[in-house]
Amino acid sequence: MIAKRAKRGKEPALTAQRLKELLAARGLRATRQRIAVARALSAAGRPVGVKELERMLGRDGSDIGVATIYRTLSVLAEAGVVRRQPSARGRDSAHYVAASPAAASSGQVVCSRCGKIESIESLPEFAQIRGAVSRQSQFATTEQSLYIIADCRNEQCD
Repeated sequence: MIAKRAKRGKEPALTAQRLKELLAARGLRATRQRIAVARALSAAGRPVGVKELERMLGRDGSDIGVATIYRTLSVLAEAGVVRRQPSARGRDSAHYVAASPAAASSGQVVCSRCGKIESIESLPEFAQIRGAVSRQSQFATTEQSLYIIADCRNEQCD
């Protein structure tokens, strides 16, 4: 069964009721598949690829196929419930993570070899990017996400 709290313990897992509210606000139905996928990502507490998500759902007794998972992730990403981020490793083309309603920005460095993830949100330069975009373009930033793929300096990295 999917845990009620995300593994990192920072935020409670997305409840079915909260998901229904988020989707209804966008004119979407909260189907069984959408609830299962969103709750699995929320419980994971980290970015997850489609293949891993399929395994997680299978362990939970779900019979949701890969095509349905892709369609569901697309709808949930468009609704702002999950976020898509590029994969550092070649196994999946992207990873997905539950979007924190409170988070207006996110930044991470991802190791291309071992998959280690480190937050860079506390770097002053990260916050400065948002201001630079607003000043030097015709865009007013509403959210900020930055994913840098690099090789970590850990000697035991794959």
